[in-house]
Amino acid sequence: MRHALRFGPGRWGFVAVMSWVLAPDAAAADVPTSTLVAPAAAQKADQQIRNGLKKPMSAQWEEQALDKIVAEMGRQAGVKIELDEKSLDNIAISGNSPVTLRVPKIDVETVLELVLDRLDPAVTWTIRGDKAVILTREDERSQLQTRAYPVGDLVGAGADFESLASLIQMVIAPESWDVNGGAGTLKPAAGGVIRCQQSRSVHDRLADLLVQLREVRQPLKGALAAARKRAETPVRAALARRVTVDWKEARLEEALADLAKQLKIAVLTDRFSLEALNVGGDKPVTFKAKNMPAQQVLQKLLAPLANPDYSWQG
Repeated sequence: MRHALRFGPGRWGFVAVMSWVLAPDAAAADVPTSTLVAPAAAQKADQQIRNGLKKPMSAQWEEQALDKIVAEMGRQAGVKIELDEKSLDNIAISGNSPVTLRVPKIDVETVLELVLDRLDPAVTWTIRGDKAVILTREDERSQLQTRAYPVGDLVGAGADFESLASLIQMVIAPESWDVNGGAGTLKPAAGGVIRCQQSRSVHDRLADLLVQLREVRQPLKGALAAARKRAETPVRAALARRVTVDWKEARLEEALADLAKQLKIAVLTDRFSLEALNVGGDKPVTFKAKNMPAQQVLQKLLAPLANPDYSWQG
């Protein structure tokens, strides 16, 4: 479970990021046969790759070159798997990078994830056209895909897209959404659809989340309230911890990163809102404290910015 604190203008409160919080014993609902609206050709290629990655394979690799492993996984899955050499070069990984892995017969996708985990946590994969591509997480997050999801059964007659969007942006990669300074967008469209522009990994998690929402059959406002209530305790606990800081003309984003590291929670910046107040991540801040509650540090950190509209919220 990962928790987050949002830093930006407005009143403060508490919201955290969690895996999922709805009651597991709720009654199941009928799940639509399709949760994704996409061009037929793209949807077909995407599904073919996913089906291929479900095929079983075993692995006995000892210091094996990555390009040979990728070729073997592609043969077993019956799909194209390629390295984005330009992307991987940024973190000094190539087709010659060695990987050691021994696993019994499991699906190819799990083998792929294990290989990438052993290679470097900064590496992931995505679907690009008719192939699976291995690249850095940073580049994967920047390669946005637009998909539309039918959610009329979830938002109800009142078309409560706002509650659904808030829930999605709170539990799935919050730092990646435009409301938190990221690039991902989520907008309602005609016909009870939400149109989402996000990375492949976020789309996968969004599809899973919509399935879970349908299974638990809980009203959106109730689910959102439950998520916030469940998240409040660990964030409050983190802010009650005592920290020691010594920032001298430090960039605001660096100070927040230091605080996040000490609290072991994510501290997000609402970049767009802050820029509207002429406050950027490079804003210099100076503050020194020893063994002070983190909440008090945050409050004092805001004072030098001399803007009554500037605050923080969980």
